[in-house]
Amino acid sequence: MKIEQTPIRPLAIGRQSAKPFDEAVKAPTRISTELSSTAVLINGQTLLRQRVFMSAPDVEPPVITDKKLMHAILPVPQYLTMADRQLLAEIYEFAQSESIDLKYVDLYALTLADYRYCDNGKLINPHNQGRMYDLEGHRLSYSFTDANEARAQRIRNSPALETTRLDKGFIMFDTDKNYSAMRHDDFEFLELLVNRFSSSKDTIPVNGRFSKHVFGKREYIEHKSKEVYKLFDNTEPQAKPDKTKSANKQPQPSAPPLDLRATLRQIVHKYLQKSGLPTLFDTLMRLGK
Repeated sequence: MKIEQTPIRPLAIGRQSAKPFDEAVKAPTRISTELSSTAVLINGQTLLRQRVFMSAPDVEPPVITDKKLMHAILPVPQYLTMADRQLLAEIYEFAQSESIDLKYVDLYALTLADYRYCDNGKLINPHNQGRMYDLEGHRLSYSFTDANEARAQRIRNSPALETTRLDKGFIMFDTDKNYSAMRHDDFEFLELLVNRFSSSKDTIPVNGRFSKHVFGKREYIEHKSKEVYKLFDNTEPQAKPDKTKSANKQPQPSAPPLDLRATLRQIVHKYLQKSGLPTLFDTLMRLGK
């Protein structure tokens, strides 16, 4: 593991550098101050392997390039290309230098890996095709929050996007509500990366942002249709049942049971009438005459 450490300046100690007693008492304070300012930076490749691949720092996991293995039961981060890994290592080092919580980089790396895993997003179906319903039959659709929608548009229209080293296809996918409304990167952090890893001269400052990543925030809006659809048959919507009317509605009497013998007798009788054949009653009347 490569560790870069700022050297500590040695203190001059000896007879010639003897200090008065009151200054000698303050010496431990000077020592602790210098130690606390020591910066320890871990190599970006080491951070990537430990935090994303969960591997040893000196082991490079293989890159999966065979499309036949797409959606195979393999570790998703292994679908990251070598170019992805090199840039992610630089992003980790940048985040360290700016005191950014490395969880932001972790999530960006995993979202990019999932995009690669799904053949650069081609195997992911869009959310808003009218095929998602809740258990009551409402049609569902999803969008970004207003704040994230504004950030997404700002990223797409940023001049830095033209020269950024980040994958432009992934950025367009990640900022598309039809694909990434329910799962996407922190757009403020993504905007920072697009800007900092480009040739833009208008550098976006960090200003202490991203020092602490907070999980659990819902970053999308769910929309429900007013109409209620029959599940597995979304051709015609049906109105919601009115519970008040159904409560006041009187139960209808059930129909009497069907008498198959009477029905058969009626059918035979009609047939005989239409065919002109004499009925048993007609025959007996003729015999009486």
